[in-house]
Amino acid sequence: MGKRVSPDHIAALQRYEARLVEGRWLADDPLSDLIVDGARDLHDLELSMFVQALPEITEREIVLDAAIEVCLNSRRSRCGSLQRAADELVSGYPEFTSQIQTALRLGTSMLSTSEVGKKLIDLHYLNLPTDVGPDVGQGRKRYSLQQCLGSGSEGVVYLALDLAFSPPGHQTWVAVKRTHVQGTRDEAVKARRVNHPNVVRAIDSFRGDFGEMFYVFEHVHGGTLEDVRNAISGRFDARQACDLIMAIGRGVQAAHAEGLIHRDIKPSNILMANGVPKVADFGVSQRAKTEAPQERVGSLAFTSPQQFRNAPPSLQDDVYSLGGLLYWLLTGLFPNGQRTPDATSFLASTDGSVPPLRQRRPDLDDDLESICGRALAFDPGERYRSADALVGDLERWLARLPLDWKLVPLRRQLRLSIQRHPSLWGFACVAAIIGALGFIMVTQKLSNAEARRLQAELHAANIEFSDLKEKTGRATAVGNMFLNTLQHGRPDSVPANWIHATTFFEAATGSPLFGDARSNQVLWDKRIDVALEHLAIADAAGTRDSLESLLMESSLSVWLIRAERGNEALKHIDRITPIWRSMLKPDDAWLKELETYRAGAEFFAVDPNAINALEQRKLKLAQTQSLAATLVPMPKPIDLLLVRQRTMIRDAERAAKK
Repeated sequence: MGKRVSPDHIAALQRYEARLVEGRWLADDPLSDLIVDGARDLHDLELSMFVQALPEITEREIVLDAAIEVCLNSRRSRCGSLQRAADELVSGYPEFTSQIQTALRLGTSMLSTSEVGKKLIDLHYLNLPTDVGPDVGQGRKRYSLQQCLGSGSEGVVYLALDLAFSPPGHQTWVAVKRTHVQGTRDEAVKARRVNHPNVVRAIDSFRGDFGEMFYVFEHVHGGTLEDVRNAISGRFDARQACDLIMAIGRGVQAAHAEGLIHRDIKPSNILMANGVPKVADFGVSQRAKTEAPQERVGSLAFTSPQQFRNAPPSLQDDVYSLGGLLYWLLTGLFPNGQRTPDATSFLASTDGSVPPLRQRRPDLDDDLESICGRALAFDPGERYRSADALVGDLERWLARLPLDWKLVPLRRQLRLSIQRHPSLWGFACVAAIIGALGFIMVTQKLSNAEARRLQAELHAANIEFSDLKEKTGRATAVGNMFLNTLQHGRPDSVPANWIHATTFFEAATGSPLFGDARSNQVLWDKRIDVALEHLAIADAAGTRDSLESLLMESSLSVWLIRAERGNEALKHIDRITPIWRSMLKPDDAWLKELETYRAGAEFFAVDPNAINALEQRKLKLAQTQSLAATLVPMPKPIDLLLVRQRTMIRDAERAAKK
């Protein structure tokens, strides 16, 4: 068991072990399901726990396989790879070496490129560093292999110096793939035809001294998409997932435009370059309108049913894999099933469907579920025709536009319009209500039949605005507050009261009335000044901890964050948080919001001139996103905060490239 395990997780492990003891009398299949299903949210699982809870497990092969599977997955998140997890497990439990190796083969086949054995040639061991490739003079060859980056089913990838483009004082690094697969496929030739910022650039290819092939690509040193997903412990942000899939989809579309179908889109084949995804590994790609391949290729986890059945390659095979990546990012689950037998059974069936997205993520909306479901349609006739079509619908979803192929109720169209133009709708509602209030005041002075007729018309108008009932009520409250401020407020307090009035409106509608901190800094600074003056008066009067002052200081904390004054915001948040905790229940949503705001304040508190400022802010952004993911629905101010932080990170990365 890991060293840093919370008491809650220890209790969960104990409950899990107790259920295993109670279920030891079950048949093999239901007991295996109990093992796998119960371990989904647990980590630090050890095989010794299963042996202790189920003494006869060594005689029950199916049950032992299930226990080894969950232990491998548990170790994988800590070790970083399934192979390393298996090595550790074999070291600790050598008596189960055979079963562990079998589980490893089943686990890696879910993401492997091919199910059939490939004819290999002998790969002679290379002593690093060593030079390979064409001559560049002075007895040296072009590429100096320095380090092994990893190996796969088709060969080994090395980090190398390109000596032809490495003048004194400058080193040009490339990735060199040394393949041990016999055949005529030329991966570099295929990939070189695709020139796109979301595709790994192919540079060169040549044959080695022992008959093996070398393929040279640009070196991308930011890890893989799998690393990005594994770094998020909670729910992956939907907008970030769509941004990633759109970028990958554009790269795939560029390959399609050159007549290439990738056929092996999976997380490990998406490399990350400073947050930008790049499609890699065209080793099993095929030209469009060619015959079906001799062997089955593609990862079981993301391949389409048609590709699994060796149908002729189609652009829609890659579309299915893109939909699978989106599903995996949002849920953490493979679309075709979590185990090899499940995926094989699903893909071999004549009709099927991936579990709906919102079954795994209820917080997501119907449109995103429809987009993902259409990309993963079992029948190609119901699937997107191109990667570009999928990207287009994701862009519409991010822009809060209705899908043109889906019947959208008027109420949802109205809601999307409000989300796209919140300020405009806010002003329209306020203007309508204030106008209505003024009209009512005029009609109240009339005592004849004309007044009654006008009132009847007003009533009819109110019925027509029934779809805006909630916002109308909020705006009415705003209008009443405005009138009360003008009629009863002291002359010297009117500006401050208007600050409170506009703040109340924003809290009610979730929209900034007079723009955000960057578009109207004067108003935001005025808000902060008014809040600080209020707290100073409260200090003098001894009412600093009153509910009114506590609410004011809470608002001040949010305003300071929006104004990017992180250190000041932290001071106020740290003062009010213990007070709120003493007043509210431990699971109150406001306490979670406060914790999220604090993480946001720490982001802006990072010194921008520090050497590692960008890395610090990335960590703070990840922390803020993780906390925000627990808020359902997510408050609008926190959503705006995350958008601002991501924008600053992207701007800083672009500046660093220059």
